[in-house]
Amino acid sequence: MKDNKRKTFIYNFFVFLGLILIMYFIIFRKVNIKDILESLKDVNLVFIVLTFIATFLYISLETVNVGRILNSFGYNKKPLTYLKYTMIGYFFSAITPSSSGGQPMQVYYMTKDDIDISHSTFALLVQLSAYQFSVVLIALVSLIFSFSYVKGLNAIIVFLFIIGFIINFMLFLIYTLLIFKNSFIKKISNFCIKLLKKINIKNVDKIETKINEKIDIFHESSNYIKKNKKIIINTVITCILQVLINYIGPYLIYKSFGFSENSLWLFISMQAILFICVSFVPIPGSVGASEAGFLGIYQFLFPESYLNSAMLLSRGVSFYLFVLITGIVVIINNYKIMKNKNRS
Repeated sequence: MKDNKRKTFIYNFFVFLGLILIMYFIIFRKVNIKDILESLKDVNLVFIVLTFIATFLYISLETVNVGRILNSFGYNKKPLTYLKYTMIGYFFSAITPSSSGGQPMQVYYMTKDDIDISHSTFALLVQLSAYQFSVVLIALVSLIFSFSYVKGLNAIIVFLFIIGFIINFMLFLIYTLLIFKNSFIKKISNFCIKLLKKINIKNVDKIETKINEKIDIFHESSNYIKKNKKIIINTVITCILQVLINYIGPYLIYKSFGFSENSLWLFISMQAILFICVSFVPIPGSVGASEAGFLGIYQFLFPESYLNSAMLLSRGVSFYLFVLITGIVVIINNYKIMKNKNRS
């Protein structure tokens, strides 16, 4: 089982690297690299550092949310431990299609630290639901207040936005139902058990007992959160702030070149539109889609000669650099786990 996980990890990582190489070859095959390097010479490094800090704050705010919920269940882990879980989630979300690997790996590593799987799943589900709500809300507000700009975008981008908005809204509804509608998760569980019985899986009764035990703990967590609405409110507020901070990266890159004609809100609006457009694309890290979307959406905000450089800086600092950092965190964490195993 562990060998399979290792193989899957290596496979996803190399697919991710391959996609990056292919994407940059396609985008830059007709671009003069000297022109890009020339435009990067006068970049204000203060704004590049601020872009890095903004992304780190984005990750840290998820840490605050997950930590707050788990602390309410009595775990009280160190803040750095919660940050470790978030960084692991960031890395595996980046290298798996549709960010599907992030939460399962967070649950896996939390279980290693004696956090019950029902509590960890519930905490991440509350975070996900609040995050989806924030993404949808900010996208809707952006559409309303920046409509004059949005309607001038390429028809493909508008189409992708509509599809992405529907998908993100549906995900928000599903996550919310899983948290607050106890019967909903029970129905899913019963369906899965019936399916396992039909295909003659061994020890289905034991599996069913374990699942029901975890569902009971999940329901207890759900009831606790319902009675402590302050946790939900704080989580939603933190997520809105988290999403807004995540969206300011391109504006900081814009400022790093010395430009100031366009407003911060316009950049936040465009990034909200871009995120919705690429969030459902089943490619690790939305590699290619995010870069192409950036060039399509920001072509009227950046001077043409700076657009490719801006895209490189924005994605490089806000995404690829953090994939590298969080990847190192995963390696160090795995090394520590193996070292502790060898000692015992």
